[in-house]
Amino acid sequence: MLVTRYSIVSLRVQKPGEIISFQHKIPAYLKRCTGFKLSLVGALDSKHLNTELGRLSVSFNSLKEEAITASLKQEELGSQDFQELEVQLHPGQIVSGVYVDTMLGEDFTPYKVQLYLRCTDKEGQTQNEKG
Repeated sequence: MLVTRYSIVSLRVQKPGEIISFQHKIPAYLKRCTGFKLSLVGALDSKHLNTELGRLSVSFNSLKEEAITASLKQEELGSQDFQELEVQLHPGQIVSGVYVDTMLGEDFTPYKVQLYLRCTDKEGQTQNEKG
């Protein structure tokens, strides 16, 4: 049976142009990450609609594999689907990343960002494994 777990990395941006570094340990029994989603928690002023709020870069397996580079935008519909990701995880390794705020205006409002990682306990799964 395939076990899927979601790891959440929360980041709080307090000032314009802030650079936030993070490290996150994924449990050793998880073998592969299959998707990610970057989202804004709450909402900012509507004048920021469809503008880039910041950029994220994430490396897996103790900086050996940079797998995610993404921009965060405040969008009308709010929630987006998971984006595809295919990273084999080494047990006990660290996910490291940097988020850079790109809203450099004088009317800055602090906000919160969440990175969701979808990971499984299987290294790879084919259609024939069910049978």
